[in-house]
Amino acid sequence: MYENLRRYISVLLFAILILSGCNPLPNPFASNPFISSPEIDQVIKSGSFVEDTELQYFPIFNCQSQVQNTVNVSRSRTLEQSVNVSIDPNIKFASPDKLSNFIDQVDVTIGGNYGWTNGTTVIDSSGLTLNAAPQSYPVYTIAWRQRWEKGYVVVKAQNGTEQLPYQFLSEAHPEIQNINNYDCTASGFSAATAMALSLNNNSTPTPTLSPTKVPAPTSTQFVSQPAISEWTLGNLIYEETFENGAANGFHIRWGDFNIVQTSDGNHVWRTSDISSDADAQLVLPTQSSDYAVEAKIMQVSGEKGFAFINIRYVAGSPCNPDYELYMDTFGGWLNLIERSSTCEELRQTGLFANYHTSLTNGVWYTLKMEAKGPEIRAYLDGNLVMRAIEPGVVLKSNVIGVSTCCGDTLPHTFDFDDIRVWLINP
Repeated sequence: MYENLRRYISVLLFAILILSGCNPLPNPFASNPFISSPEIDQVIKSGSFVEDTELQYFPIFNCQSQVQNTVNVSRSRTLEQSVNVSIDPNIKFASPDKLSNFIDQVDVTIGGNYGWTNGTTVIDSSGLTLNAAPQSYPVYTIAWRQRWEKGYVVVKAQNGTEQLPYQFLSEAHPEIQNINNYDCTASGFSAATAMALSLNNNSTPTPTLSPTKVPAPTSTQFVSQPAISEWTLGNLIYEETFENGAANGFHIRWGDFNIVQTSDGNHVWRTSDISSDADAQLVLPTQSSDYAVEAKIMQVSGEKGFAFINIRYVAGSPCNPDYELYMDTFGGWLNLIERSSTCEELRQTGLFANYHTSLTNGVWYTLKMEAKGPEIRAYLDGNLVMRAIEPGVVLKSNVIGVSTCCGDTLPHTFDFDDIRVWLINP
């Protein structure tokens, strides 16, 4: 009886697979779940698709402008972000490296069948334009409508043949799903508060999957969660208090940095910018780009001037692109920006946020930047005040720095102290 029932179920499953358009191949891995010298035989496209929606929160800070600000929405994605391959956990490889290399080969092979080559990116856009009126702060909720084609990769090995299901992101276009407008002149307004309210707004629609994908495809760099969760700091990998009379590891690129003892006996790293800016860099003892940098900064003298924490420097000319958090004591602003190789602040096309507060000469402020993937967060005296997500290519490096600026605001003097760097846990 049980044998007949088992045969009936097997025949029924086989029939379902045939009717659904899938030709089942034998699965020898059920008895010997190990791939030895796998070879990709062919990629089979199904011609069927699943669609889903991915949300992106897009703030436009236009509080300080008297004209309308217009931003065109687009995003770039890599081949790895566009391919989702399912590998049965029962299938074993000789080592994690062999599995990783095999997945890379599969990604490249699938991409080749869709006209992609390794190392290239695709720009998704539908001509969507966002507007911010003068002295306004709108936060747009963008819904990216994505279309994934299903298929499978046939893999041949010494011990049999296996089918690996995949999904390929064939197209994506943005639509405006919600707009929250905030009054820049309202009492207690800040960009960080507005963003937090927008992310937690109960009226914001929840993204839907149609149908649900299992497993979900690899997230792109634009995913924003509906609530701000605190990142967990890992090991402290660098600390400098300047009490030993040195700035260990830092390379001064230009300007004057001097360790001085203040009236209370504390040692600080001082820049006295009389005729030029000051800039120093440090290569961290890690290959990770996910870390937190904290420093105490005080403007000692000068009516104007800016002091910076710089992270993720990459090579460029005449400037090294990076992400920066800087304080403008005179204007009362903290700015979180991306700088280009042409030395410009990419406020319109790059990562950008700012925060208005009261800053005073002669007062220590603790600034901290946290970087994890495409998102950068900024803290003032332990409080999260800004966060921004890179809309383009994410800068990645283990080079950080401190600096002061600018020539047209001289003279000014800044003190740096207690520079610390932690890794951020995955």
